[in-house]
Amino acid sequence: MESCPRLKLTCEDCGADIPAENINISRAVAKCAHCGAISGFADRVSNARAAVERLQVALPPGIEVIDLGGELTLLRRWFSWKYAFLAVFCLFWNGFLVVWYTLALSAEETPVLMLVFPILHVAAGVGLSYYTLAGFLNQTEFRVGQGRLRLRHGPIPWPGARDMDAGKLKQLYCTEEVSRSRNGTTITYMLRANLRDGDSIKLARLDTRDQALFIEQRIEATLGIKDVPVAGEVPR
Repeated sequence: MESCPRLKLTCEDCGADIPAENINISRAVAKCAHCGAISGFADRVSNARAAVERLQVALPPGIEVIDLGGELTLLRRWFSWKYAFLAVFCLFWNGFLVVWYTLALSAEETPVLMLVFPILHVAAGVGLSYYTLAGFLNQTEFRVGQGRLRLRHGPIPWPGARDMDAGKLKQLYCTEEVSRSRNGTTITYMLRANLRDGDSIKLARLDTRDQALFIEQRIEATLGIKDVPVAGEVPR
């Protein structure tokens, strides 16, 4: 018979261990060398394959784990080199507007149009500067403990904070988010949750696949949620 070194089986009739050479993995049957009984184990093969396919993700760069036993905290820093580029861009963008308004306000008679025309540019500069500053300073905190899942972004205020009953969570999973523009394609990963009431919510956007999957698996392990496949999720 075809051997199977990955499975350890015992006979259902006599309880004796079945040697590897008596296990046929392709047919999912095994023969007991002690009493001669033949039994099937297709369900165990399926479970083993599922476990292999959904491998555990190692701690990725940019994630810090604080495990105090009763409470788990995962910290994900936002910073990446794109924010350095944006900082330079903001410097030139806002510098131009400062020069523009300095010239406009220093003139003896300032045309109203000269003051009003750059308003949209000012709004864009303020928004982009705020986003860039958050990228340098912020981190996302996932805290699991005392029956709660808490999510916050800071220290720069940012939307998306949550404080919810962990018992409402049925399953966590990650999806790939693709954004296309004239400047290229950007791929991020969204951590989502299916709730027991049938609803589905977004928890947080992550930069890399490993970050998203690592956070998913640690939260599920802490809450005792069995990891099962979800349609459309990023595979492990």
